[in-house]
Amino acid sequence: MKKIAGILLLTAAVILTAGCISSADPVLGTWELVEPLPYNDGTVTYNLTFAEDGIGLNYYSFSDQDEVYFYPIFWKSIGDNTYEYEEVILFTISADEKTMTDIYDREYTLKDGIWVQNIVEDDGYATYEFAEDGFGLEKYYLEGELEETSDFVWEYIADRQIQIRYITGYTFLEDGTMTTEFVKKPEVFENVDGIWVETPQLGDTLTTYEFRDDGMCVRTIYNEYPNDVKTIYDYCYVENSDGTGGILQDVYLYTVVLQDDGTLKDTEYGDILVRV
Repeated sequence: MKKIAGILLLTAAVILTAGCISSADPVLGTWELVEPLPYNDGTVTYNLTFAEDGIGLNYYSFSDQDEVYFYPIFWKSIGDNTYEYEEVILFTISADEKTMTDIYDREYTLKDGIWVQNIVEDDGYATYEFAEDGFGLEKYYLEGELEETSDFVWEYIADRQIQIRYITGYTFLEDGTMTTEFVKKPEVFENVDGIWVETPQLGDTLTTYEFRDDGMCVRTIYNEYPNDVKTIYDYCYVENSDGTGGILQDVYLYTVVLQDDGTLKDTEYGDILVRV
């Protein structure tokens, strides 16, 4: 299941990326999921829109909710009627540099070097601090108390437009095992034929990590390893210079193939989409 975020009011006009896609590209347009997917006690469906210049939107709707949820996407052709797209998290700085807006149309004001969300009624709010070294810290407050913190990396991808990716660390220990900084449970991993496998298994799921030569790491959570895949997460990884570990950067990356029957198929999840 793809990770879901909040309501996106950002228009495609402000989503910028390098490169140019031909207007004749057959994937251009909007595609709708054929069969809704089970989600909690209901279902979820999503539509993908591929616009020109490698931009687009992925929007979700749930059977038990009235709202529609969106992500902007960057996409590209990788050959053989195959396309890769990434759902992205963006912030836009105003021309006068006094305010910042996120993809959910929430506004932030700069106070002592920290962007503070303008609070609406008694809802929780977030703050963002962007350090000069390309790292940053998100804090979420609820009823005035710090509820959660998240580290991220950031970069300018266009004039006054910032993309962030959340990060977590991983560490190789002297006994040959690996640990991560995910805090839900104290996971320890052993290398089994090039894949790091949670050892011992804690709870009713099993987590593995595969560090690929292309700089990507795939985290897979199984119900009963290795047959029943529950969730897959993609990351870019950056190794420490001393080889003791590194950081994982969240990347919501997906691949779809335009098939001979005119449908679009997600290569990882098997979802089938038809043109709207």
